[in-house]
Amino acid sequence: MTVGTVEQEENGAMGTTRIAIPTPPRYGWQEDAACRGLDAGLFFGDDQERPGERRARERVAKKVCISCPVRRRCHEHAMSVPERRGVWAGLGETERAALLREQEQEQGREHEHEHGREREKTTTAA
Repeated sequence: MTVGTVEQEENGAMGTTRIAIPTPPRYGWQEDAACRGLDAGLFFGDDQERPGERRARERVAKKVCISCPVRRRCHEHAMSVPERRGVWAGLGETERAALLREQEQEQGREHEHEHGREREKTTTAA
């Protein structure tokens, strides 16, 4: 947030009020992205796009991502938010969704494994 001032009149007298002005988040890594300055339509198709058009568009978008110097950071962002639409870090929507499902399943297995060890400890202790 940044702070700005607003002049307002109250009861016939002018006064200055300081207010917080929301600023959009900045992702410094995006400044170095290979996609910066390109048409966003390449990475985000519209709802009327046909499957063949989508595949062709995504193929071109993914080529941009291949040599991107911030691809890893883009991937981390897309997975942590998670970004549901568009091509991010060379991955389309369905590819990211599959990765997210795999991560959730892995986390579930880890939780079950840890929880199982806790049960073994309490059973052994009793």
